[in-house]
Amino acid sequence: MEGKEKAWKVYEDDACIAFLDAFPVTEGHALIITKHHITDVFDLEEKEFMHLFEVARKLALKMKVKFGAEFANIITAPGVIKHAFIHVVPRYDYDLMGPVPDMENKRKIDNDEMGALVKKLGDV
Repeated sequence: MEGKEKAWKVYEDDACIAFLDAFPVTEGHALIITKHHITDVFDLEEKEFMHLFEVARKLALKMKVKFGAEFANIITAPGVIKHAFIHVVPRYDYDLMGPVPDMENKRKIDNDEMGALVKKLGDV
């Protein structure tokens, strides 16, 4: 990770960092990414793979409490970025998507709102 872009960090430890997606599918959509470069989550050692999903679970549970999410999708999805990461997408009864979120339904949220989401989420 080069740290050149603004990141709305919600969690960090020695192995990974979680931050709000700059173009979220839903309010609070976050990414959890490994600190060392590896192309795909399925190339991770089992211990690190399980750690990412433990962090995702904690984050999803916090989103239910702090954001009022009905549930959260935890998704591995290949994309333009060739780095191991997972999406945690909080889901709301008003988001009008089926059980799987429409990952193309992205939007931009302004910096003030992103900051408010980070503050509302608190420590994970």
